[in-house]
Amino acid sequence: AALSLPRLALLRRASFTFTSAQLSTLTSRIDMPGLTANLALFLERPAAKKARRIGFHVIRGVKIFLHGSGRTAWVVGTTALLLVVPLVFEIDREQQAAEMEAMQLGGAPGGLQAPQGLVMPPPQR
Repeated sequence: AALSLPRLALLRRASFTFTSAQLSTLTSRIDMPGLTANLALFLERPAAKKARRIGFHVIRGVKIFLHGSGRTAWVVGTTALLLVVPLVFEIDREQQAAEMEAMQLGGAPGGLQAPQGLVMPPPQR
């Protein structure tokens, strides 16, 4: 019986080097006569073994990086919710209180001053 593609992928992922018995089993189950010899020759080449080994380590490194960056993103997000957001609300509250105090003292809201070049008339009595 021919091997399905997932089964073939599992065989290739299971080990990085193939013994001659594994190669003969693998190639005998693939129902393509011209591909059998070429696949055996390709899998035996040192460059193919090195490429499989490098590919495995690259994929493993990416998985570890994504797992670690997910943890980092969770920590940064939680810290922002617990520390930064309340701080922003407190700063906004202080700014509103300062504007209210300025309005009560007769100053312009937001600390705005009259432009320098304008002369205000003296108060009338």
